Amino acid sequence: MPDPTDLQAFAIPDRVRFATDPAGRPLIRVDTPGAHARISLYGAQVVAYRPDRTQADLLFMSDRAIYRDGKALRGGIPICWPWFGPSPAGEVGPAHGFARLRRWQLLETRSDAQHTVTITLGLPRQPAEQFGWSHIADVRLSISVGPTLTLMLTTTNRDTRPLILSEALHSYFAVANLAQVRIPALAGCDYIDKVAGDERATQQGPLTWGRTVDRIYLNAPRTVVMEDPAGNRSIRIETSGARHLVLWNPGTEGAASLDDLDADASRHMLCVEAANTACDPVTLGPGERHTLALTCSVEA
Repeated sequence: MPDPTDLQAFAIPDRVRFATDPAGRPLIRVDTPGAHARISLYGAQVVAYRPDRTQADLLFMSDRAIYRDGKALRGGIPICWPWFGPSPAGEVGPAHGFARLRRWQLLETRSDAQHTVTITLGLPRQPAEQFGWSHIADVRLSISVGPTLTLMLTTTNRDTRPLILSEALHSYFAVANLAQVRIPALAGCDYIDKVAGDERATQQGPLTWGRTVDRIYLNAPRTVVMEDPAGNRSIRIETSGARHLVLWNPGTEGAASLDDLDADASRHMLCVEAANTACDPVTLGPGERHTLALTCSVEA
């Protein structure tokens, strides 16, 4: 295996190269005959993905994203691990865990006969007692870039104790006009409304936008299609290993309160996330493994 500190050892001619982000942190550039992606080693975060069949990026990235250690980028696909939402330890730990606030190691790059490039990253075992975390676990993220984008987040419990895990692939999708966006497959699905104090409800009719939307769908299908007529495209989202599908948009008022997002930007993004939330977390016994996966693609 190449030395993880020698990134150039992982380069693939005309496929995988390296650059830096505005903070000088390593960025993986993936260019295939069918798609292009950018992946930050800080947080193992996919920050851009565009298949050749579309001119617009599939993912949303805020123009005001803050490139600074200790701050997750607003957009792309942040990794929420080992908890999703508030820390189980209260204010001791950061929201959505610490994985998105660490530099990951590059473990492998490969390209197959169909020109799909797969990047494998690992979260170094670092003490996290300051966040109320004392478990031992191996965490790997596989990112496959081709006509579709696939992320597979695998956790293996290396401890002698059970590991209670909540997590999410917090994908921000770019849309031309949120007001026209529809996700027909969610009709009739039950959800927890975080904005309404965890009230439970059933989706009746199409989604409506404008105010903050923060919902945990409990019985969503594994495949949903997000229709974006103003952008003349639909985005197909497939999940596995996910008990929940989370929808989040801050609305214009909520976006205005964030230091890394323009108020108007909320009209051009929607988070549709593969998740296992605290309301029904994953429990791994010693030696057990779990994989959370997300695949997204464009349908014309």
